[in-house]
Amino acid sequence: MQQHVLRGTLSDGSDFEMPACIVCQVADGRITLLEEYLDPAQAEGLRA
Repeated sequence: MQQHVLRGTLSDGSDFEMPACIVCQVADGRITLLEEYLDPAQAEGLRA
């Protein structure tokens, strides 16, 4: 599991941040599952 913050710049020049989490399963040294979780309420700023 990894928690991180996605950061970027929107087309209007404003900064954007959104907390995220990745859950990963590994078998025999290979990733077998990777899921990323985002808060939909935080993503509202991307729709404008």
